[in-house]
Amino acid sequence: MGLAEADAVFVSLGEDLAPSLLATLHAKEVGAQRIIAKGLTVAHGRILEALGVERIVFPEIEIARSVADQMTWPNVLDYVPIDPEHSVVEMTVPDSIMGETLLEADLRKRFNIWVIGVKDVLTGKFHMLPGPDLRFNDNQLLVLMGKKDDLNRLREFK
Repeated sequence: MGLAEADAVFVSLGEDLAPSLLATLHAKEVGAQRIIAKGLTVAHGRILEALGVERIVFPEIEIARSVADQMTWPNVLDYVPIDPEHSVVEMTVPDSIMGETLLEADLRKRFNIWVIGVKDVLTGKFHMLPGPDLRFNDNQLLVLMGKKDDLNRLREFK
């Protein structure tokens, strides 16, 4: 299959541990450099990690967390974890800063959150790293980056 030449090898073989572990071991033995595998249990994940798997994905857990975030934070459209501590969030503009400029809203000082982009949903235009004079309106989506704890404080911000 040319696993040694592949950019990445993905292992996702149902709900039985043995085929998953054997496929992972085989991929490693033939020289696959990057292996991403579906984890079935915590113990399975530890074994995959010991075999040198670069990333272990637990789809049920990741989807459950995503749905829980969407239910508890309805103005968030997308939530992308960057590492265990940081995330990027796409959300609607909170009512309390509607009409304010980025400088007036001062999200960086108030929440330690960086506004890395603003998208106009009517035109589709995206403003990367907007200037302090950008004025928020209800046709915009904010793309924010920060520590998860700081982003969670934003949940209570109306």
